[in-house]
Amino acid sequence: MNRLPLITIVSLFGVAVGLSPPAAADDILPPSWRGQPRSTMQLWEFSNGADPAAPDQVSNPYGMPILNLTSWAWHDWFWARQGIVSVGAGGCLPIELPNYPRAGRDKYLWVQITYWSWRQPHHWEVMWDTGHWQSPTPPLIERRVHSDGWVTDVHWITIPENPPAERLEMWFGPNGTYVDQVVVDTLCIPFQPDVNGDGVVDVRDLLAVLAAWGNTSGPEDINGDGIVNVQDLLLVLANWT
Repeated sequence: MNRLPLITIVSLFGVAVGLSPPAAADDILPPSWRGQPRSTMQLWEFSNGADPAAPDQVSNPYGMPILNLTSWAWHDWFWARQGIVSVGAGGCLPIELPNYPRAGRDKYLWVQITYWSWRQPHHWEVMWDTGHWQSPTPPLIERRVHSDGWVTDVHWITIPENPPAERLEMWFGPNGTYVDQVVVDTLCIPFQPDVNGDGVVDVRDLLAVLAAWGNTSGPEDINGDGIVNVQDLLLVLANWT
């Protein structure tokens, strides 16, 4: 997605300078939880035409995310930017996201996509082994119109569990689109000390942890370390209401 380096522009006028824009120019609104435990980050700038496309930047200790291109073409240069993918009519950008492998309460997906001239995705889907989420309009956190005509949208998606991997699909309309950059952050939200969800942390939650002692998953594994043990019991006691 790199814009034409400033050094190239200035050199046309016989002056060379050592400046260029940052590589992730449209990573405009990273989530506040980026870099926290149980989070991942992956960024595609489409610096080449590889398919499937590995991310240009990645922080994901659980595996390598992959973006598979369908009905697409890669462009070295399009409308003042370098490294562009054109998605054909009705085409899709599907992303495979390996993730935190322990069970959790929710999963957050924070998606930033930079596209050309108001041709945003018209349908979104997230699929995993035990569930399916879809929406024509996931919550839009911010829309930024850049001076060169490109648009960056920031979306926040919540899915109601924490699968070890999920597939995010962004579908485009009959006119297709041009995509300059995609950034996806994820975060697993662990289970809470209120194990039974009744609004208080009390003896019922303590008994639930004791009843699940030694289990390797479930809401009683409050800290998400893969075992129900004294650490989870201490979290119940520390949050007693």
